[in-house]
Amino acid sequence: MIVYVEYVIIDNMVIDTLILLLTKQLAKLKTTKSRLFFSSLFGTAIALISPLLPDIINLIVKPLVAILMVIVAFKIESKRQFWGAICLFFLSTFLFGGACYGICETLGIHIIIKNGMMYEYKFPIGLALLICSFVYFLAKNIINYCLNLQKQSKNLFQIEIASNKNNFVGTAFLDTGNCLLMNNKPITIINYKVFNKLYPNIPLEYVLLKKDMGLPNQKYFEVKSITQNAEKILTFEVDKITLQNKQVKNAVVGLSLGNFKKSTNSDVIISSKIIGE
Repeated sequence: MIVYVEYVIIDNMVIDTLILLLTKQLAKLKTTKSRLFFSSLFGTAIALISPLLPDIINLIVKPLVAILMVIVAFKIESKRQFWGAICLFFLSTFLFGGACYGICETLGIHIIIKNGMMYEYKFPIGLALLICSFVYFLAKNIINYCLNLQKQSKNLFQIEIASNKNNFVGTAFLDTGNCLLMNNKPITIINYKVFNKLYPNIPLEYVLLKKDMGLPNQKYFEVKSITQNAEKILTFEVDKITLQNKQVKNAVVGLSLGNFKKSTNSDVIISSKIIGE
């Protein structure tokens, strides 16, 4: 087996950098480009000499190298942050290595592993970097998606809106930046799905043409929605809103035709004032 040193250097530099970036994403740590570079360079240097060392020495050296890489790469501000970064670095390493190995096996690329380093003399380096980049961006997007779901779940509430002898039961998103008021009442934003559930006989054209639909205290005014687009919304009063076992009678709602469900995972946006915060 012929091992090209330059390939090993490039592979390890790229892989170490991507693992450090993944750790940064998971642990939300601060770093700089120079810190990441020198940390990856240090890890690559040790990886070059590790095949020459006895297995027992490698078992001792590699965990120490990982700890030093974390110290070099990130600005650690506490012991808890330090140990969390170490654990996440090892987790990222195992996930990254396992994913790369699995993809290579699926593609029929047989990897030779010695002392924790992967070699393949017929393995194009361009393909190696492409696989590593794919694994990184896939993991990054999955992590971001999970973090967004976790963040959203803290602001999601079960809500019931009653009006016109109809009810809508669904999920509401708490937007702390929603300070809209009408007659000193907080405005709860709904989408057309909710409006159509409450008033199925009112066509969308009436809303678009801003016609008088005979809704209680009906008004139009311009607001800046959660999607940061200025729009004129229809506001009116509903019979009641039930939220967290609390009933608000004659509550004010505003109809937004913007697509905020994608960003909030809900059909209703509520103000903190309506839940008494």
